[in-house]
Amino acid sequence: MGETVTVTINGNPETATINDTTGDFSFSYNTGDHLPVSGSPYNITYSYAGNGYLSAASDMSTSLTMAKANQTITWVTIPGTQTYGETAFSVLGDATNNSGAQDTYSIVSGPATIAGTMVTITGVGTVTIDANQAGTANYSAATAVPESFMVVNSFPPISFSSETAGGTGLQVCWPTISGVVYNVLTNGNILNGGPASWVEDTAVSPITGDGGTDCVTIPSSSLPSTNLFVLIKQNSN
Repeated sequence: MGETVTVTINGNPETATINDTTGDFSFSYNTGDHLPVSGSPYNITYSYAGNGYLSAASDMSTSLTMAKANQTITWVTIPGTQTYGETAFSVLGDATNNSGAQDTYSIVSGPATIAGTMVTITGVGTVTIDANQAGTANYSAATAVPESFMVVNSFPPISFSSETAGGTGLQVCWPTISGVVYNVLTNGNILNGGPASWVEDTAVSPITGDGGTDCVTIPSSSLPSTNLFVLIKQNSN
């Protein structure tokens, strides 16, 4: 009763107790870590030393082949809404995986570029970014996991020139996003007791942004005598 078998894996012995009824035995092998795939296959030897009644048995050997473990990625920090024109930001550590290896990131779609883990916003809209892990010696490549965030436009500072007698009109300038269409509307009635109606000045509007500071000149004939309001409307892209 209480007979034992020595199980040796890759030169490291462990003791297993034989079940007196079934003759089966089991054991837990503690390597202090996972058996690396790179060392596979591992030699396993079963040894029985015998006792006062039974002679020692001949050793039996087999091998153990280790397969790579599956790897999964989880976003732990989701980039919040970004504002166009802000500095680049890092997504380092925003996604993790069960292998402990560092993830890599790529832009799937939207107005952004990425270099390493630094994301640079290039426009407004929805950006989708993939977290990837190509695999390690012990883990298979993970399925890429996407995450999305919005980029909104900041309110652009608008500058005005001075309209003088005999001048051609009022010049209005503002920073634009390349390829985005803007409408220029005026309203001289808000403070004059009239209807708050905005009128598009078709002489200068619409205008497609070039990514710099764009300017239009509202003709003198379109300007009210007092209380001019100018609205720059950005179309959705």
